[in-house]
Amino acid sequence: MKTILPEDIETLTRTSQISMGAFINALEEIFRLYGKGQAMNTHKHVKSTTNPYHVHIELGAKIPEYELLKVIDETKPEGKTEKDTTITLYHENETFVLKGDFITDTRTGIAGALAAKYLTPPVRILAIIGAGKVPRQFALAAEYLFHPEEIRFATRSEISRRDFEGFLRQFTHARVKAYDIYNAEHRRELLKETDLLFEAAPLDTQLRYEEITLMNPHAHISSMTGDGLQHNFEAEVLRRCAIIVDDEASARKSGELRHVPAAKILGTIGEASLGKFQGYRRERTFYDSTGMGISDLIAKVIVEKYR
Repeated sequence: MKTILPEDIETLTRTSQISMGAFINALEEIFRLYGKGQAMNTHKHVKSTTNPYHVHIELGAKIPEYELLKVIDETKPEGKTEKDTTITLYHENETFVLKGDFITDTRTGIAGALAAKYLTPPVRILAIIGAGKVPRQFALAAEYLFHPEEIRFATRSEISRRDFEGFLRQFTHARVKAYDIYNAEHRRELLKETDLLFEAAPLDTQLRYEEITLMNPHAHISSMTGDGLQHNFEAEVLRRCAIIVDDEASARKSGELRHVPAAKILGTIGEASLGKFQGYRRERTFYDSTGMGISDLIAKVIVEKYR
């Protein structure tokens, strides 16, 4: 068994030995395998409580040549989120163990950007809710895929707004506009005439359909908060959008879809990666993401470089 330390991963990415493009290409390859039935989520077990807050997730997956086991434990001692994530990757006769935080953040951000690539016309203006590690990886993926003219984002704290704004100005070529998510007028300005909304943070007030109509008619929404504890969109949003999922059973159990059982699903992001839903590119679309093990197999990019 070989352990790949977080500092090893950081060195590979910081020195551009592994680029964002390499991770994007790997996840696209995995999604296409998924759409063809050649990538499988072998199991997913989720246990969650709110008092005390505790989320325990186990994911299993496999593609040709690789198998994966991922374990996540998330708690909030004294109100501060602590997460321990471990990925075990099996390849031929070798076993690799990695801390999974970077992989999780990266594959989540990229998946939200790829869903937009498959379901909406070219993105000029995008909006982000949240300013943590997942939104950062999404912004890097969106810069690579779309080269947006403008990036808007909204978050809660002034400190995180300043930090994320600095990050976006450093690593993208877009105009950057920062908003306060608690301010109703700011929320409207965030969404007005945008092509893409990436939602990756819990909201105190659900996004209403009338707010979503401020976006362009062909706009796409990637909802990346499917932990079974959050509810960030009113039901009418999902009723009015064409929906794809990572895994339908998981989305109906712990995604936004759990609140709208009658909502119709087009299919999976794997099918979208194969171009099956091109006819919906002029409609409002919604990706209800709950996370799946095959996405974490982008860890193979690190393993192959490390070997």
